[in-house]
Amino acid sequence: MVTQADVERFQMAGQDIPHLIDLWADTQPDTPLLVWEPRDGAAQTWT
Repeated sequence: MVTQADVERFQMAGQDIPHLIDLWADTQPDTPLLVWEPRDGAAQTWT
């Protein structure tokens, strides 16, 4: 039977998108996280 510990060991627990965004915000708060440059319209940047 697979235990929760087995799942966490192989699923990179704690490295999901919300975790990575929080880590980025804590370590590089003034660096752009996402830059959106559509062909038509204004560009946007999120830090």
